[in-house]
Amino acid sequence: MKFILMKRRTWRDPNFNFRFDGVVYAVYISLGFAAFENIQYIINFGLGVALPRAFLAIPGHMGFAVFLGLFYGRAKRCELQGDLKGKRRNLFAGYFTAVFLHGFYDACTMIGTALSTLLFAAFVVVMYVVVIRLIKKESASDVPV
Repeated sequence: MKFILMKRRTWRDPNFNFRFDGVVYAVYISLGFAAFENIQYIINFGLGVALPRAFLAIPGHMGFAVFLGLFYGRAKRCELQGDLKGKRRNLFAGYFTAVFLHGFYDACTMIGTALSTLLFAAFVVVMYVVVIRLIKKESASDVPV
C-alpha cells in the first residue's frame, strides 16, 4: 500500500527532480504508516510496546524505505532516459527488497527463539549501519533525474 500511494502521489510530480527524492518520499510515507501502526499497537497492547517500537519499528520502517527509495529514484531516472526495462527492474527491486527486509524483520520477532532474537539483533545493527552509509553516499552523489 505504501508503494502504491507513493507512486500515485509522487511519480508525475515536477518536484521529483533528483534521484534522492525517491528516498525522501519513501521514508516520509513509511514513517506515516509506522506512526499509524504504532498507535494501533499501543491501543491493542498498551503503553509497554511504545518504547521498543520507538527504537526498533520506526527506524526499521525508515531503513526498509531507504532501500525502496533508492531504487525508486533510479527507476525515475531510467524512465526519463527512455530505459523502460530499467524502470521496471528498479521498481520491482525496490518493492521486493523492502518487502523481503520487512518480512525477515517480522519473522525474527515472531519466532521468539534465542536464535531468532540473536538474528534479529544482528539484522537490526547491520541494517542501520548499511542504511546510514547508503544515505551518506547517495545524498553526496545525488544527481538530477
